Amino acid sequence: MTQYDHRGRPKEFDENTVVNAAMVSFWTQGYEACSLADLLNATGLSKSSFYQSFGSKKHMFVTSLNYYSEVETAALRNLIHDARDGKAFFRDLIDSFCNKTTPHWRAGCLIANTAAEFGQEDPDIAQALKKGLTNFRQTFEMALVKGQEDGSLPSNKPVTDRASYALVALNGLRTMVKAGMDDAQIRKAGNMILMTLE
Repeated sequence: MTQYDHRGRPKEFDENTVVNAAMVSFWTQGYEACSLADLLNATGLSKSSFYQSFGSKKHMFVTSLNYYSEVETAALRNLIHDARDGKAFFRDLIDSFCNKTTPHWRAGCLIANTAAEFGQEDPDIAQALKKGLTNFRQTFEMALVKGQEDGSLPSNKPVTDRASYALVALNGLRTMVKAGMDDAQIRKAGNMILMTLE
């Protein structure tokens, strides 16, 4: 999975750099706890530049959610491409949960965190959540199809249902990483997920 680093102020106003920095702040703190001062410090923007460019804290948050979804989806699809086979993709992903030590990785999944914080109460945020979850589910479908084609996963089980299960199970596992579950327990739970996908 992609690692993010928001240290330091951007040398120039590059939108992706700024959005990435804001995303990490929201990811590690949550929407409500992340203040405007936190965002300005992370992005290096002045207050006037922030509002001129992004309009509001909420708009920046929605932009950050969409950016997170795009970056994470691309990283997952690269992992599928690099994996030995479809089953190995899921093993590699679970292993990555144990290997990451950066604070924002240990903060869990930004999409899942936001769903827990907001639910469906804000339509703009709900739309961004739906987009992110759809991207992740479709990516897991790609991995399952790869596994069916290479023989590492059974071909007699519906891909869509198993992709939905993988989405729920792996997000739950990542939430346990956030809660501080030790790596040995994470790996055991991950093995159970792999067995269910077989």
